Amino acid sequence: MASKYFSAFLNSSIKLEKGKVVSFIPKKTIEFSPGQFFLISFPKGFRGFSFPLIVKKSVVFYLNNKALNDSYELPKYVGLIGPLGKGFPKPLGKRIGVLVEDAYIMAALALRDVINGKIAYFTDNKDLGLMFQLMKIGDSVVLPLWQFRFSEFSSVYIIGSIDFIKPFLKRYGVKENIIIASLSKVNCGLGFCGSCILRKTGKRVCVDGPGFRLSEIKEWAKEVIYEP
Repeated sequence: MASKYFSAFLNSSIKLEKGKVVSFIPKKTIEFSPGQFFLISFPKGFRGFSFPLIVKKSVVFYLNNKALNDSYELPKYVGLIGPLGKGFPKPLGKRIGVLVEDAYIMAALALRDVINGKIAYFTDNKDLGLMFQLMKIGDSVVLPLWQFRFSEFSSVYIIGSIDFIKPFLKRYGVKENIIIASLSKVNCGLGFCGSCILRKTGKRVCVDGPGFRLSEIKEWAKEVIYEP
């Protein structure tokens, strides 16, 4: 997929407990599907991938404190490359559970544009509840991870690093109604470097994902399940 290059105007930043919400007003209209992501380049060396959310005319990103700490002075302009990837597959059924790791809050929130119905989010990040208030998402619920029960949902999204996803795969197995999404293996974002290939499948996370049904990548998932 060809990448599009943008220069984006930095609009505002809101500090949360574990990260920052950064809002941009782009010079050009940016169209993307839920689950697609962007490469964000800040001056002074910071470069990373993040999931966006459109609120009116602004494009909003959640960045954790490892990327932008309190001493970092936010610049006036930043570079965006994207949208990248294919986004999220649609779920099966209407009872949707989402298990989400800290740095993937925006990806989880973007699911509201894929799913027709109420979403139950499970996370240990208290910032997610505040994000719901900021984005005025009132028809879904946020619960701690330990309250999740697989049998209660027709589809389950697991969104986070590979290390976050692995324990759930080992617990629940390779099931058609599990969808995973992660950027933790992505380096170039354009499909060139090969670092994000899911072994035995040939799938590249940055080009073919970042969201996959386990049935699409079952060879990789089975290998993960039996890893020591």
